[in-house]
Amino acid sequence: MNIAMIDRRKTFIFVNEKTLLSFVLYGIKKSNTPYLHEMFLKGLNQLLLTEGVEYSAIEKLNNEYPFLQYTKTNSKNILGNMNDLLSLYKHYIYSEGGLKHCDLSEIIHKINKTPQRKIGWQYSINLTKELLSHQKPT
Repeated sequence: MNIAMIDRRKTFIFVNEKTLLSFVLYGIKKSNTPYLHEMFLKGLNQLLLTEGVEYSAIEKLNNEYPFLQYTKTNSKNILGNMNDLLSLYKHYIYSEGGLKHCDLSEIIHKINKTPQRKIGWQYSINLTKELLSHQKPT
């Protein structure tokens, strides 16, 4: 996760290090930060549902990670990928007239369907679905 200003709004970008699956949330205020975990899970769940991931797989994923910890990364690779993805988000958002006028869901979909070199030119969403399909049943 990283914070950036897009269209004069504080925007959070979330990126999975292994798959580069990403999404953004904006309009988060300081008073909302205690609920960041819930907002992250809602954003992730919405993304996965929109992309056709089965609800049972999403529910299993949520149950496996009831607590998240946000720490500073020392990985220059993930920071570089996150900056590249952030540039893509900014490009699409600004080219559609800003946050008020863009279809953010479509932009998130587009970016997760962009081939990524770090993951062998695969799509982030396809790699994520593949990894989720290999989860062991509970």
